[in-house]
Amino acid sequence: MKKTLAQSLRDKFQKLVKLNAERDLVNDEWLNAVMAMLEKHRLLDTWEQIKDAWQSEFDPALDGNLADQMIKANKHYSISKMCSK
Repeated sequence: MKKTLAQSLRDKFQKLVKLNAERDLVNDEWLNAVMAMLEKHRLLDTWEQIKDAWQSEFDPALDGNLADQMIKANKHYSISKMCSK
């Protein structure tokens, strides 16, 4: 069965969660929020739907948009991977 876009994105964020767990780090609040939102809306399959879901739950002026969260996750993942070598 093909994964939805939301499920695929959640899998990508899950890599950071797993890396944090391996290093005995607590997930940041923003990461938990992203994971919860993607789980809640796991059947969404377009960027527009996912963006709308994010904006319905979070204030982009305070929390940023989903792209901001993806950039933040990539930075954290890269730094964590470098530190674990």
